[in-house]
Amino acid sequence: MVVLISRIIMVLLILLGVRLLARVLAPLFAPRGARLETRARRPARAMQRGEMLRDPVCGTWVDQRIAVTASCDGRTVHFCSAACRDRYLAEPPS
Repeated sequence: MVVLISRIIMVLLILLGVRLLARVLAPLFAPRGARLETRARRPARAMQRGEMLRDPVCGTWVDQRIAVTASCDGRTVHFCSAACRDRYLAEPPS
């Protein structure tokens, strides 16, 4: 009985260790632009700090450090991609 319990505990600890290791190593193997976006797990805090901005074309939240930008009417507008920027510049809002 004691051997069974100790084996169950050992298996649970191994599973916990693997999960923790996966969480620690996951950002290292993420695509380059995605690493900054991992901070977006709590978008409310990121928005309060001014790091996350909404794309005016598609409504996607984007980190301002990796956003595609364009100047329009003397202000800088942030986009999630070049396609959204081009669409915005082709039909600017009135």
